[in-house]
Amino acid sequence: MSGLVRENIGVGIIGTGFGGKIHVPGFRSASSARIVGIAGADPHRTEMIAREMGIGKAHRSWEALLDDENIHAVSIATPPGVHHQIVLDAVKRGKHVLCEKPFGMNPQQANDMWTAATKAGVVHMVDFIFRMSPELNRLKELLEAGSIGRIFHVNIEWTLPGRVTRDPRWCWQVDRSAGGGSLFAFGSHVVDYIEWLFGSVQAVSAGLSVCKPIVVEGLPSKVSAEDTFTVMVKLQEGPVVMVSVSTATPGGRGHWISVYGEKGTLVVENSNLRDVVMGTRLYRIGLDGKQMLESHASAWQSAETACEDGRLALFSRMAAAFISAVHSGQRQHPTFRDGWRAHVLMEAIRLSNESRQWVEIADPGSLQQVS
Repeated sequence: MSGLVRENIGVGIIGTGFGGKIHVPGFRSASSARIVGIAGADPHRTEMIAREMGIGKAHRSWEALLDDENIHAVSIATPPGVHHQIVLDAVKRGKHVLCEKPFGMNPQQANDMWTAATKAGVVHMVDFIFRMSPELNRLKELLEAGSIGRIFHVNIEWTLPGRVTRDPRWCWQVDRSAGGGSLFAFGSHVVDYIEWLFGSVQAVSAGLSVCKPIVVEGLPSKVSAEDTFTVMVKLQEGPVVMVSVSTATPGGRGHWISVYGEKGTLVVENSNLRDVVMGTRLYRIGLDGKQMLESHASAWQSAETACEDGRLALFSRMAAAFISAVHSGQRQHPTFRDGWRAHVLMEAIRLSNESRQWVEIADPGSLQQVS
């Protein structure tokens, strides 16, 4: 591990939106971490946020923040289009890096960042927060223990009304060229936890669509990033996984993972359309139809941290894992390799949509069309 590990790790936050809302309080809850500085696209806004949040330095650029010798680790909360350059410059300076998902724009960028961080010997993690979820970790334990026997089928549904009910303004989140769209925003989480929970993906068949186009100044815009996608996932070993994700569904059901097995069913559900974490439950249904609650997010959240945004509860755990890895030198997942792998799978999904064919992932990072 490069660099001298100090008792208190000086952290720099790059990004004042999600960075200010989630990353700053998340790292403040991590022991042995102190936030030294913050940088954003707008220097004036950055200075204002630094004052409001009591952060010592408001850097006028991310380059200036990386040059600060009091910063030993950086947390990147910018749009994905600028991840590549920031990460490469950070690891070149020996900084440990926690980066938001999606991890850059494509598999090649992700591979570049993973390779550079590995060579530099720095801690590198990607913020796939659902790996920190007690409900999903308990689900993983139950699956590995064979609690429902052989798995027959997995169904993942994540349906929200966001693009239908909110002001349809044009921004990077709906611009595919800037890294927007439901595949990157939601699908990156889904493909990551599919392999984490169920094993390696062999092939995908997918369809992406724009159900609610964005209108700018009263005129239809050029086609925006997808708001809806469906994927059929073949695993190397195990059942087919069906995925349905949309941010344009009035009356959407929220986020559900249903695992059907020979001895019963395990369900992780969050019907809270305003928060992807608060209200999450895991329960088991036996062959007799009886339902047993395994884990409920409100219980551990109220005991662990009180926050208005449930994402902070999981990010705080991620920040703690990251700081622990910096201190110990022990690898913590999800790593940059996991961020790269998610891009491999998302690229396969896009290729399947364009070709209208199954796309097989013949080996890590390799894509091959099959009939």
